[in-house]
Amino acid sequence: MSEWYYSDKDERRGPISLEMLQRLIQNGAIGPDELAWTEGMTDWKAISSIPELRPQQQKSSSFGSPSSDRPRFDPDRDISRTRDQGHERDSYDDSRRYDDTRRSNFNKAPHRGTTILVLGLLGILVCGFIAFPAYTMGKADLEEMKAGRMDPSGEGLTRAGYILGIVGMVIIVLNILLFCGMFGLMGVVGR
Repeated sequence: MSEWYYSDKDERRGPISLEMLQRLIQNGAIGPDELAWTEGMTDWKAISSIPELRPQQQKSSSFGSPSSDRPRFDPDRDISRTRDQGHERDSYDDSRRYDDTRRSNFNKAPHRGTTILVLGLLGILVCGFIAFPAYTMGKADLEEMKAGRMDPSGEGLTRAGYILGIVGMVIIVLNILLFCGMFGLMGVVGR
């Protein structure tokens, strides 16, 4: 029995069985433009492009035809046509462009912004040595986000934790200098 993973509004879900995933797709809980993956696949693919998961075309019943308000889903439809090639613009182009941008963060490493922010706050408020991991993790994650390998949605939290880590480390250095200065002064006065 194969285990499947799928995306639901940019969140990874699963593992679930093929039958359960097919039911979710058939009930409309998961759209045909969401992504899915199972062992043996090289990368995540749109559900509409996976033969095992393609929604079955609804057959016209004796009660009438499907609603004409919205276009029927056709998994084999060519959406690559553009106006430059002399064809009329495809109605799916705009939604596909939006989905591609929305999905562009899906395969990136998740951000650790909340963790870095908490470490930065703890470094200032509780124990200054915790500020060092906030600084190092924040710096590394900001570089990963800049390179495009990490989800940039947590950049604000990561940057705030990184700055708090710097402030926490400055406070540690100042405390050490103050501590050394006090003992140095006590040593001079005590003679």
